[in-house]
Amino acid sequence: MPILIFLLILIDTIFTAAGISHNIIGEANPVMAYIIDVSLVLFVLIKLSLPIFLIVFYRKIKAGWIHVLLKVAAALYLLVDLYHLLWIVPLYI
Repeated sequence: MPILIFLLILIDTIFTAAGISHNIIGEANPVMAYIIDVSLVLFVLIKLSLPIFLIVFYRKIKAGWIHVLLKVAAALYLLVDLYHLLWIVPLYI
């Protein structure tokens, strides 16, 4: 599960950075929007730090509700990545 979440967040990060760099989209999260304004590199580092943390500590997490939350997070990031396709696909059609 942590690898899947990492990949989904990585895809979201790449799509978001590309969309913002080309002035196609904006970041919906105001905190992350501010961080992007400060530094795109900082944005990427912060965005990818949580899934890396999950990969390292996933086996030590015993609480069942955490695993449920991870599944919800994966589903939400999948929806976000699919939402990115709404602006990506028309660029290439």
